Amino acid sequence: MAHPYGLFLEYGKYSSKFTHTANHIHDEMYELTFLVSGQRRCLIESTLYDIAPGDLVCVPPGLLHRTTTMASHGFERYVIYFYPDNHRDFIQTVGEDRFRRLMESGCLRFPPHIVR
Repeated sequence: MAHPYGLFLEYGKYSSKFTHTANHIHDEMYELTFLVSGQRRCLIESTLYDIAPGDLVCVPPGLLHRTTTMASHGFERYVIYFYPDNHRDFIQTVGEDRFRRLMESGCLRFPPHIVR
């Protein structure tokens, strides 16, 4: 799964029949999921989040997580996976502490007027 930039972007528009994989862990990658439409429920370790459009879910490496459906209709999302070693300059610019706090936040909910 090597990539020269250490960054992977995934887009998906799923029907109501979509079932996500079982609980899983990314050993070295961060995962950012932005929900465009629909509703999801996300479990990160022992914390449950109800995800709405405009929410950004942050999952650091090594944490058990899973998403499931909350409604009978489908959903649309973007997912970014990245390796921190490939983005050291960015992390240092932002600051290690700020970056860590952001990535450990679980779910960021943006006000609707920002998302449009």
